[in-house]
Amino acid sequence: MRWRRRGSGGFIFAVFWWLASVVVLWEWQRLIGGVRLAERVALGGLLIALAALFALHNSFLGVIAGLVLGAGAVGWRAGRRDGMWAAAGVVYAGALVSSIVLLRLSAGYGLAAVLWVFAVVWGADIAAYFAGRSIGGPRLWPSVSPGKTWSGAIVGALVGAVLGLLLTAWTNRLMPLFWLGLATAIVSELGDLFESALKRRFGVKDSSWLIPGPWRVDGSSGCVRRGVGFCRYRGGIQLAELFHRRRIVSMVSVAAGVRASSLRSLGTVPRLKRLSILGATGSIGRSCAQVIAAAPGRFTVVSLAGGRDGAALAKCAIELGAEFVALADPSGYPDLKAGLAGHAVEIAAGPEAVKEAALREADLVVSAIVGAAGLRPTFAAVAAGRTVALANKETLVCAGEVVMEEVGTV
Repeated sequence: MRWRRRGSGGFIFAVFWWLASVVVLWEWQRLIGGVRLAERVALGGLLIALAALFALHNSFLGVIAGLVLGAGAVGWRAGRRDGMWAAAGVVYAGALVSSIVLLRLSAGYGLAAVLWVFAVVWGADIAAYFAGRSIGGPRLWPSVSPGKTWSGAIVGALVGAVLGLLLTAWTNRLMPLFWLGLATAIVSELGDLFESALKRRFGVKDSSWLIPGPWRVDGSSGCVRRGVGFCRYRGGIQLAELFHRRRIVSMVSVAAGVRASSLRSLGTVPRLKRLSILGATGSIGRSCAQVIAAAPGRFTVVSLAGGRDGAALAKCAIELGAEFVALADPSGYPDLKAGLAGHAVEIAAGPEAVKEAALREADLVVSAIVGAAGLRPTFAAVAAGRTVALANKETLVCAGEVVMEEVGTV
């Protein structure tokens, strides 16, 4: 049988990358939200496994058939609103295990080709990061990823291609390999931009706590996206930031508890600090909710604003006891309305509603809306004289001078 000739090592290799693909699928489905999340991940994971089996037998057409079948099934279970995005997630995640297994089984090079791809992509990514920080210059795509520069992208692509040449003792065709390495590095950078655009589309800063950085490796035998992100430099930084954020939450919670106990012993009752949270369903918004929950009797939530996930925003509003809730995307309004049925919460949808949330009378406005969408409500809050806790760098990247001038005149 052909299966036996692959050996147990090939099967274990495929299982490892199948598990990685299931993690990617879970991240994607969780990112877009919607109904039947667990069912979609389970069904998609099963059919991605089918595609992986076809890849083990070097059947490219079988891989395509398995992924198309999986995309159709998961898209159908996701429903009409989120079906297209849910289906795309199966193809995106399934391409990981399928393409890397096909590359591993390629005649002549196999594992060496896989390691070459990883080296080129990681080298390009690390070089782009440091070049962007040290050289600076024009932004590559400010509305999607304000931190990335043209200088970083160019240097990263060239370093990746050169690194690919240094690691290839198995061929003397240097120029074709240089161009292949350059193309691989460029595609990997495009993959990074795609992930940033996707997160902005759904209004989150990080896909979740589980994957600390953009995992992707794009190779010559199809797209092998998302290598082992935990080994990457920025992944380590983001893990440190996550740990630091949790320490801050704990420290704030303890300090709030000590202060509340002291005030109770003095027989005084502190005035509740009134908060507005813009971007309540994102990572910063959830961290704010943890602080509020850990310090009872210290805060009251005046308003919340979210992007398009009405169900998640409704749940957050109930947990925090918000007075007013605004959703930027009106298409999620029915879910928001249904989730808050029976609760005395004022709700609205659309950009003006988000601006209204920013203008509610509050002691502190937390501005954590992802991307340039946060500029208008943040500026409105500043112009109204509110104290703003800014967690949206695009506001300063896109209009920093104007915003700071407004701060000076208030």
